[in-house]
Amino acid sequence: MTWIVAKIKWIMLVSGLVTCAALYAAILPQEALRYLFDKTQSGALAEVVVRDWAVLVTLVGAMLIYGAFEPQVRNLVLVVAGVSKLAFLGLVLGYGRRFLEEKVGIAIGVDMAMVALFVTFMIGWRRIGTRRGGPAPKAASMAQQAMPHPTPHTAVRIPAPTPAPPRPPMVKTPGP
Repeated sequence: MTWIVAKIKWIMLVSGLVTCAALYAAILPQEALRYLFDKTQSGALAEVVVRDWAVLVTLVGAMLIYGAFEPQVRNLVLVVAGVSKLAFLGLVLGYGRRFLEEKVGIAIGVDMAMVALFVTFMIGWRRIGTRRGGPAPKAASMAQQAMPHPTPHTAVRIPAPTPAPPRPPMVKTPGP
């Protein structure tokens, strides 16, 4: 478990690159369907749905790559990627096990391995934090990053307003 926590950057990077392979389906949707399911769909609606699905899956892969390099967003990225992969599994299994005999079964196996690694990381990450005597480590929020606590040397001092100088007295001038 500690190995997965220590190597999560590389696990996320490889998982993201593998997930980004869905870009293939956005470019060649009919060939991707034929490769994964040994079936094709015809019509404009099928083209749009398959291309959109492929772009969304590719974006999840890009999020995994981004999260590999940005620790403060890792938990959110891992949850989103895990839910997306579990939804895919549920949909394929919901329509029968007949798809598991196709090449999509390989994709499901790889996705399940990724989800197992993500869950193991999140459990291990929390246990490491509690083992050290404190709460689980928390990623810094954006508000904490944007507003560091000022020190006496870095604090901006706003001067107090200075009073306006007194007006000269009004003098009446003699008239003609």
